[in-house]
Amino acid sequence: MWLLVHCVGSRDEKVGNHYCSKVCCVTGVKQAIELQEQYPGVEIYCFYMDLRMYGEGFEELYRKAQEKNNVQFIRGRVSECLKQSNTPFS
Repeated sequence: MWLLVHCVGSRDEKVGNHYCSKVCCVTGVKQAIELQEQYPGVEIYCFYMDLRMYGEGFEELYRKAQEKNNVQFIRGRVSECLKQSNTPFS
């Protein structure tokens, strides 16, 4: 199982980030597809606040990740990540 966390600190006024880079979403989706192609059958979850797929063809890439590569996208804010005992992070 692979977990990709998007939007870490972006648009968080509490830490002085008032903008979105517009790069991380597309890069994360591409990485999820590459992981799925390199490790067929592995579960991949992408946690995000708001996906912004700027640019031509990127919305289709997002759909491909869901439909062809079975990447699961979960909207929300990750508040904490814990390691399960005897289970290494991938």
